[in-house]
Amino acid sequence: MKKTLACITLASLNSLFACHKNEDPQPPTTTQLLVGKKWQLQASTITALGQPPIDLYALSASYTKDDFEQFDLPNVFTYDEGPTKFSASSPQTQRGTWALSTDNTHLTITYNNHTADYIIDELTSTALKVHINQVQSNGATSVLTNSFVVIP
Repeated sequence: MKKTLACITLASLNSLFACHKNEDPQPPTTTQLLVGKKWQLQASTITALGQPPIDLYALSASYTKDDFEQFDLPNVFTYDEGPTKFSASSPQTQRGTWALSTDNTHLTITYNNHTADYIIDELTSTALKVHINQVQSNGATSVLTNSFVVIP
């Protein structure tokens, strides 16, 4: 009888623990990875068909290299001039909107009377890489690629 009671108790405990679901944390959503962070440009290149890429970041003025972008809810985009600006009279920030496509592969940003639809190449908790295809006035297509990192 003791042996039977021990087996029943053991079987009950085993089934109790077997039924306990593993509560693995869900990976963050694209929106969660994007919002509430300061994203600073670290690399920017433009490539035209058949041409070597041009490093636009290296050609950028030093006062633009501390600028950053921020995505907040509900879909508020902020471009911030950072500590240094070209002109003291320039606004510190410019606001606009942002939206993700339903499949989270495109990021559309609208600000300063301009809309750009970027293709998301990479998005982690600390890195964002996007590109956009641009058609030039001569009909040629170029690809602008921007890489951002999160700053404190």
